[in-house]
Amino acid sequence: MKQIIKLALPFVVALLVGACGNGLSTQEAYEICESEQSRNPAIDDVAFAACVACYEDCGDCIVQDTAPATFACPDD
Repeated sequence: MKQIIKLALPFVVALLVGACGNGLSTQEAYEICESEQSRNPAIDDVAFAACVACYEDCGDCIVQDTAPATFACPDD
């Protein structure tokens, strides 16, 4: 029984990771948001955190023209 669990575990993990959506890793999101922040002075620390969260959740985000900047998934 333990051997079956050991063999099945990688497949279960792959299924769970695949079900998480199309978001980016925190590192990838952070790099994109740093680039956005360097071009847009309306991205303060709170907006930066929202930027990272958006890219982690959606994989792609729209920067909305507000002050401070806000971010949304393209489907929203």
